[in-house]
Amino acid sequence: MYSELEVTEVLNTPEELKAFPVEGTVNILFKGKPNPVNVGEYAYLVRHDNDMDVNLPGISDGSMRQVGYVQVDRYDKIESTIIFTEETVDESWVLSFTPQEALITNAAYFLVLSKYLVPEYYEVNKTISYGPSEVSINTEQSATSEVADWTIEIITESVLSAGSHIIEFSVLKDGGSYAPSVTLNIRRDNFILSEGIEVVFSPDIPFLIGETFTISTTDFTGIEDTLIQNIETNIHSDIIAPSEEIQSERINNADIVKFYEDNGWTQRTCGTDEEVLNEPVNPGDPIVSDISSRFINPGTIIIDCGAEISPYSLIDSVFNIDISYAFNNFVLPEMGYYNEDAQYVIYYSIVDKNFIKLETQENTELVPPGQQFILLPRI
Repeated sequence: MYSELEVTEVLNTPEELKAFPVEGTVNILFKGKPNPVNVGEYAYLVRHDNDMDVNLPGISDGSMRQVGYVQVDRYDKIESTIIFTEETVDESWVLSFTPQEALITNAAYFLVLSKYLVPEYYEVNKTISYGPSEVSINTEQSATSEVADWTIEIITESVLSAGSHIIEFSVLKDGGSYAPSVTLNIRRDNFILSEGIEVVFSPDIPFLIGETFTISTTDFTGIEDTLIQNIETNIHSDIIAPSEEIQSERINNADIVKFYEDNGWTQRTCGTDEEVLNEPVNPGDPIVSDISSRFINPGTIIIDCGAEISPYSLIDSVFNIDISYAFNNFVLPEMGYYNEDAQYVIYYSIVDKNFIKLETQENTELVPPGQQFILLPRI
């Protein structure tokens, strides 16, 4: 007999992996069944931060890190629920990884399949039973490939007392005597069957004389090389369907004149404290509601206006912007994280119809003396 494990494919689409749902599931198809014992040590999700050494909690990878209050491991392992599903053909199995908590939006993750992931190379059966007792297998990375048939027979009934459960059993290997009599406190110890393989007896269930268990082990090979699948979450929790990119355009005087001639003037207020709908000035113009904003990185903010935005309505006077200390922390200048004399260009553009992107860049050439910033459309 021989057991082999091979990764066949990732069942999620490339589009899904690049805009992964924060509560989604990664599905990997294997040829052969991966060993379920401690599978989370050899197959797992890990958050991949960028090259920064510090991070602020609860914000995306690209968000602000100006204040190094919190030290975060660059690779945070994600606790996941792993489910095995057997396919109907070719002895295939699907491993499904579902994070126990929602992933962070706009962040990068790796699914790691370690080279130490091996197939389920053993089979356990209870051939003679007088009660509900059972055994299971615990494997270690050091397990060696071996073809053998083991038989464990209970030769005295369990002796249970406070803190202990003593049983006595014999062990045969390939029909010959291997261990004629083994006495074991199964609440404390396991039985070492061979290198890297232990037998675990159910510690709270009595074993009866004559109960017999068989364990068969086979030669095996694992996946040989560690495999990594990159996964990225997006700004939204849902998958964003691929769509035609919308190129932002510079608004010139001719555009404004055309807007006045064709439509009149409609100003959209994109504040984040709206509690009521902004009624449009012109009939048929979409109502803006559910406005929200997100930090993408230290210099970029995305504003969701809740409705499609006309490029003609996006001009400097729409914005009411103030630049001040992050988190209202007045000690930032003393720490070197905020320069009160700095000047900035704030570029604005429309992305994906409903969203306004604001990008801040420090610049002393374009900003007039005495002004802290200017607004410019992103070409």
